[in-house]
Amino acid sequence: MKPRLPTVKQEAFAVAMYTIGSLSLGNGTESARKAEYKGNDNVLATTAHALIRKPKIIKLKEQIQAETEEKLNLSREAQHKKLQQALAMAIETKSAAAMTSAIREQNEMLGYHRDKAPNTEREAARLARMSDEERKLAELAAKLRTEAESKVKTIPFPVSKRA
Repeated sequence: MKPRLPTVKQEAFAVAMYTIGSLSLGNGTESARKAEYKGNDNVLATTAHALIRKPKIIKLKEQIQAETEEKLNLSREAQHKKLQQALAMAIETKSAAAMTSAIREQNEMLGYHRDKAPNTEREAARLARMSDEERKLAELAAKLRTEAESKVKTIPFPVSKRA
């Protein structure tokens, strides 16, 4: 049996939902409305919620994002390089705000989020709720994560030395 293609409405929804430049980018309710699904905001939100989980829509999303990346020459490496250049320029001009912004963006891109920052009280409470076996597994997982993260290469950025 052949896989079924997305309907015209489903394709219109995916384009509205995932195309950069679309006024409804990321807004499921508005994307469903643009694709001519009917109903009030609650019905359209429910429709969008169901649509974004359909394999056909997921595949369309991946295709749209790949095309967009190709058109805009976007990649993690390219974006990281641009951030490195912005940071170097900020350092050169001694702009603390620009440096902070560039570093924040790099941290975000690398997955370092404030909500994941260490919190000793929260960590102590979490450990207190764990059994000895769970604690050992958590320690092993943390060790493996640390080892994996240490293998990630970072790109050094040039720092000009001014006298």
